[in-house]
Parts: sequence; structure tokens; C-alpha cells
Amino acid sequence: MARTYSTNGAEANRLSELGRREDALTATDEALRLVLPILERAAHYFLPDAGLRLLQSYVARCQEAERQPDTETMRRMHGVLAAAAGVVAEDDQ
Repeated sequence: MARTYSTNGAEANRLSELGRREDALTATDEALRLVLPILERAAHYFLPDAGLRLLQSYVARCQEAERQPDTETMRRMHGVLAAAAGVVAEDDQ
């Protein structure tokens, strides 16, 4: 999972630096589509910081491409982050 996002994240960064905003968004969107189902099944193994960075990257790529983030993707990622934060909070007690 981490390798998939890392590879797509690096590709998205390179594409963005080259001014290829739509392609950068496509790479980030692909990473989210691959990773999100795994994260939804295993929030307790998930690091909230990594998910937050993934979400921030997706939103940034949408802004660069002058497109609105997908509402369903945002809702699902919010659910994963909330579940992961709940697990982290439980572990702190």
C-alpha cells in the first residue's frame, strides 16, 4: 500500500512540477482509489498523518487542475481519518 501511494505521489509531484496538472490529479486520484478500500477495512493499522497528507495532496492537485474534489472520495477519506483518529485516541488512554 505505502509503495503504491509513494510511487503515485512521486509521479504526481513530478507531473505537477512539469505543469501537467490534470495528469498529476489523475495519478493522485488513482492512488486514492487503490488505497482507500484498504484503509477503510483496516483503519486501526492506519497512520492518520499519512492519510491527512494523502488527502491534502489530493485537494492541492484538484486546486491546481481547477477542479472540485470528488465529494464521495472526500467523505470516505474523512471517515477513514476519523476512524484512525479514534483508534489513536483510544491508544493514548
